[in-house]
Amino acid sequence: MFFKEVTMKKSLGINLAELKGGEEESEQALAKIYIEKPPDEETLRLKGKLYALISLASADSLKLKDFLDKALEELKIEYYGDTQDNVLKSLERGIKKAYFYVQAEIQAKGILTEGVDFNIVVAILWGNVLYLGQLGLTKVAILREGNLKFIGETEGFSKDIKSETSRVRLSSGLIHEKDFLILGTTQFWEAFPPESIKTYLLGYPLGQAAKLLTEKLGKDQSQASVKNRALVAGLFLNFEFKIFPTQEESLSIITPERLLQSPSRANVLTKLKSLFSLKKVAGLVPVKAGKGLLSSASLPLKANLGKGAAVLRDKARWLKQRLMRFLVIVLPSLKERMQEEEPEVYLKKPATGNPRSFLLLAFLLIVILAVSLFVTLKNKGRAQDHQKFQTLVTKAQENLKESQRVSLSETEKKNKLEEAQSLLSGTSSLNLNQEDGEQLKELKTEIEKGLYKVFSVQEEVVFDLSSIDKNAAPTGLSENEGKLYLLDRIKANLYQVDLVSKKTESFSFNQEEVGKPTLLAVNPQGVFLLSLDRGVSKFSPQTNGFALVIEKDDAWGEVADFDSFYSNLYLLSPSQEQIFKYVPLEAGFSNHLQFLNEPGGADLQKGVALTIDGSVYVLAADGQVFKYAAGKRQDFSLKGFDLGFKKPSRIFTQTDFKEIYILDSEHKGVAIFDKDGNYVKLVQNDGWNNLLDLWVDAKEENLYLLSQTKISKVGLK
Repeated sequence: MFFKEVTMKKSLGINLAELKGGEEESEQALAKIYIEKPPDEETLRLKGKLYALISLASADSLKLKDFLDKALEELKIEYYGDTQDNVLKSLERGIKKAYFYVQAEIQAKGILTEGVDFNIVVAILWGNVLYLGQLGLTKVAILREGNLKFIGETEGFSKDIKSETSRVRLSSGLIHEKDFLILGTTQFWEAFPPESIKTYLLGYPLGQAAKLLTEKLGKDQSQASVKNRALVAGLFLNFEFKIFPTQEESLSIITPERLLQSPSRANVLTKLKSLFSLKKVAGLVPVKAGKGLLSSASLPLKANLGKGAAVLRDKARWLKQRLMRFLVIVLPSLKERMQEEEPEVYLKKPATGNPRSFLLLAFLLIVILAVSLFVTLKNKGRAQDHQKFQTLVTKAQENLKESQRVSLSETEKKNKLEEAQSLLSGTSSLNLNQEDGEQLKELKTEIEKGLYKVFSVQEEVVFDLSSIDKNAAPTGLSENEGKLYLLDRIKANLYQVDLVSKKTESFSFNQEEVGKPTLLAVNPQGVFLLSLDRGVSKFSPQTNGFALVIEKDDAWGEVADFDSFYSNLYLLSPSQEQIFKYVPLEAGFSNHLQFLNEPGGADLQKGVALTIDGSVYVLAADGQVFKYAAGKRQDFSLKGFDLGFKKPSRIFTQTDFKEIYILDSEHKGVAIFDKDGNYVKLVQNDGWNNLLDLWVDAKEENLYLLSQTKISKVGLK
């Protein structure tokens, strides 16, 4: 019997048991266990189910149950109130709110809070993800693969943390099958050492283990005070994954023809039973023979009963149709062709038949069978490859989704993504159809973006240059006093864009006076244009006029970039292996000064751009960045950009910036690094073609990009 594997749903099953130290209530001590879920399914889906253990002890007599119940309500309101909020953040606020509620109520009764001991632990289960919040001395342990360990006690917490009781400890992680989670008060862990707990939980079913532990506690604490017994409480949770078919599952069964003659409902049940018993599918109730056959079948089986019978009948009709087609169409056609080729043989029609005709017929049948077998095996191979592909993709998607959890560290996220990438490498040997190939390509891209910290962003067009002049040749982008400036070197125009009003102005210059500028720099003194044929000219926003302020100097050689720091001007010359500096004087500028104490050598020969924050950063064509201070090369390099640069062209930072921005037109984006050279992320947009320059505002909130046709803005926060 052959069958198509049925897709199953997976859910996390939870077995739980409670342990309480004593039935009698004390007015000075109480520990309570709460199991809560929100009233609506949507909130449950977004925020999960809540398990809490709260204890309260006081030197004075109080109605402790009311305190604990109301504290829990405060916690629930805060946690479930905003379904869009981060789980750990809302859990932390909820625990603090419960704590401050108890403090306020006790103070209102005139009782000193120093004599009150309040402890709480809350576990949130969201799918197979566990979130924990702890305040006070209550502890949580996890028993996994025979090892019991306490969790949630981060470095820096001592055993006596009463001085830090208002500090909430948060942790999270994945639940594995057969894990035990134990929430217990301090008195619980004093009564039951970890090894004792482990022995009972691994040696008995959960319910029996809890019962035996309760009996042991009764014997051990028979002489203990009522107050101490009231504080002994523990909650045990045991996890298992249950698999079951959905109502919508369909079965595809191929069975021998002798079983396909209008099967009855009982026959279908028997066949379906054998199908599922062969697969050992978890979650199904076996079909019992004899009386009550239909009623004893599992609900999932009943749901698919009609579909199974219909499929069997369809297969019977399909086989009959194929056989009739062969007898009625294929064989007569072969016979006619042979008769046309050898009519004399068919005219004689000997009783024994013509051996040649029989051989030809046999040969054709063998060919048909061989082709059929080949197609069947090929389709079977493709089906198996598709099944393997779906298994690998599902696991990779789970790792990708897990990597997006906020609570994971950068190392944990990277490990998840690398595991997903490794899983997909197993698809290279599979024969995939076009749809699977496209799905694989999309998933690989998404994983790579996560692994390499690539963020796709949306842009806002600030200035559409193409609407003014489709043939413009923009270069250089900079800002001064809320206005962006860009240069059109072909049309001899300087554009000014007001970032607030979005108003645009254009200022033309005389190329005979200014030359043909290719580079732009801005400082509080004005806008400076550099042309290799005339020198440096200054545009004054106050007069809207241009004036030559530095004559062309043959010492420059080839100038790759031009920038300003305060009122000084800097020129990067790869051919001279030097950075030239100009200092403003009362009238004009000084002669050129050499910023580097000695030529920069091969490093500077590769320079394509520079930026200044007090130190000078030079970007090389291969993506390296060299840092210079006081005329000397500093120990600095970029780290962690595993994607690598393709065509880096511009670099930007400022004195108070935390980060360095590098434009790469081939990546269609901007790579961002911190001031120590560590890679932060890459922001990109598939529509960013022909990127030319960049600028970032003083608060590092917005990134501005110049392309051939527009200036775009992107939010960085």
